[in-house]
Amino acid sequence: MVVFPQCKRVLDKVKDVVSPCVIEVISSVQFQIHPDEVEDDGEVMLIWDFNVDKINLSLTASQCSVKATIPPSINTIDSMPYLDPNIVNCNCSKSSKQGKILLSSCAANIPDLQRLSLNINEEEEEEENEEEQDVEDDLFDLDRVNSEAAELFAPENTICEVEEELFTESFTLKGSSYHEHFQNALKSCKQKMINKESVAVKLSFEPVNRRDENAILVHACPENTWKPIGYIPGVKVPKVTQAIKNKEISNMVINFIKYQYVFPIASFKYFATVTISKKGRWLKNRDTYKYNEDI
Repeated sequence: MVVFPQCKRVLDKVKDVVSPCVIEVISSVQFQIHPDEVEDDGEVMLIWDFNVDKINLSLTASQCSVKATIPPSINTIDSMPYLDPNIVNCNCSKSSKQGKILLSSCAANIPDLQRLSLNINEEEEEEENEEEQDVEDDLFDLDRVNSEAAELFAPENTICEVEEELFTESFTLKGSSYHEHFQNALKSCKQKMINKESVAVKLSFEPVNRRDENAILVHACPENTWKPIGYIPGVKVPKVTQAIKNKEISNMVINFIKYQYVFPIASFKYFATVTISKKGRWLKNRDTYKYNEDI
């Protein structure tokens, strides 16, 4: 599914443009909807900015395949699904009758379903106002309850010990896309996170690693078994090694896992980011780090 933001900037670009037309995508973002939330296609492409090409295609030409232009960056879209104007019920499939890209904004010409998606009637607005008021009342009651609870359970004559300050840093794991068992483990972790279940994480050295004897492997435990999910980036290996040896690491969690399309290999892969908290400040990255060097 391809969508556009409904705003004046987009409407001005396609105003009075004859349908169908060709657009040049400038910036876009891809969303992956979890399979449990949709029945068919779970991919949504939001085209945020684009240019309208001056070439107008006829209805016959729109049914022909167009050679895709491969973009220089993996963050841009390189092609779109084939469109059969005889099947779909969109404006471009009726260009010979409707003429322009933008449909009439008059309510009389908009189908009921589309009208519902574009306009909110007065009753809905009143319901939203009532819901907002209910939320405000609930928040007020919650603040009052929290205040009373704080007074009820406040410790008396208690001296609190000052805990050592913790510092947290995020690490985007490397090497996950090259190993199928890494991908399977990340998929299990993603499912756990969707179900609001926690996933334990730990670090370990991998001295038998042929590429880098200093490699630090990240393990997760999604199914009562520790499984590798990726490596700490090389420039961050020295400071994480130092934190492990000094026993400064206090907490480690998976921040998020994304399912991203990788154009060079034409496949979707899982990528994870973890956050590690330690006592004291983190050292700086060693940008000059080389594999197997002494740490």
